[in-house]
Amino acid sequence: MLWAIASHKGQLSKERAELIQLYDDVDAAISPERLSFRPKIVALNKRRINSKHYGICPDKKEATRLLESITEFLEDSFKKGLGANFWTVSLLDLLTKDEVNSLLREAQDAFEQTDYIECATACRKVIFVLFESLYNIERHKQDWQGNAFFGIFSSRAPYYTRNADWIAKNVKTPFDYIQIDHDHLNSDLLARGIEPSAFWNIWRGTPAVYRYSSKDAPWLCKRNPTIEAAITEEHAAYLLEQAIDIALRVEEHNRKVCVIRGGNFFIRLRAGGVNVYSKADRSSEVTAVTEPDVREVSVREGVPGLDGGKYWRIFHQAEGETSLSADFISGYVHNDDVDWSNTG
Repeated sequence: MLWAIASHKGQLSKERAELIQLYDDVDAAISPERLSFRPKIVALNKRRINSKHYGICPDKKEATRLLESITEFLEDSFKKGLGANFWTVSLLDLLTKDEVNSLLREAQDAFEQTDYIECATACRKVIFVLFESLYNIERHKQDWQGNAFFGIFSSRAPYYTRNADWIAKNVKTPFDYIQIDHDHLNSDLLARGIEPSAFWNIWRGTPAVYRYSSKDAPWLCKRNPTIEAAITEEHAAYLLEQAIDIALRVEEHNRKVCVIRGGNFFIRLRAGGVNVYSKADRSSEVTAVTEPDVREVSVREGVPGLDGGKYWRIFHQAEGETSLSADFISGYVHNDDVDWSNTG
């Protein structure tokens, strides 16, 4: 940290400098401001030398006291030397300018204004956007029986919660729409390089939030006096640091995932009223029949059938319908029902 400030102030005269020398150079460079905790820095450096060169283990209690003092030193000196918050400097600039970035900046601003409850709430909103929203069962308030296509958009919540009857009996507040599958979420966190305990510490130590899936819906926040009373400056600093780290790890993981992105592809049907099968097999259940006037449907893939024929996996939504309440058709059509006469 001292090296960074010295470099920023143009005080680095050589490639290597001792800790105390760096301290004094930075102290002179930020005048009339002054660095604090010089005796603690001297003590830390002495313990470091004794440990590294002479194998003398520092006293645990003294190390704990030094940790507290050095943490304060880092916060104070970074603000004086660079005019920035030690815990968040540069990290947000690594994130894509999206909603998560915006929420983290709200959390940072709230922290700097000593509004620690608002800081914690913004951190929880980040968690909601990145993870909790994936377990939202609000869309299952209506049963979609017979809608084969709806499963593609299904929540990651436990299966037994994804039905109108369960919701009617168990959802008492908007926050109950979030039904987390803990095993699934823990696996997801580990796959993204996130320590689950860090996630659950934020989840337990912040007020619950919720946002309905409708466009431009406002944020809702649960008031919890026990949690709010526990949100001190130290607690908020921890939440902010962990929330930023989680967001960075999610974005890093997403950059590493290779996704093939293509356009929309269609096939033309020979006629209306084509059977759509549940499997690539004409002996399987007919889940739908295309409308009489439909000739063009979206196609996912072509596959050899279980009965030796050739099939196309298709999906189709009634023209003009954009909601999940519309009739979707999804399944397999036989190659004999496809019109290839006008295909390039």
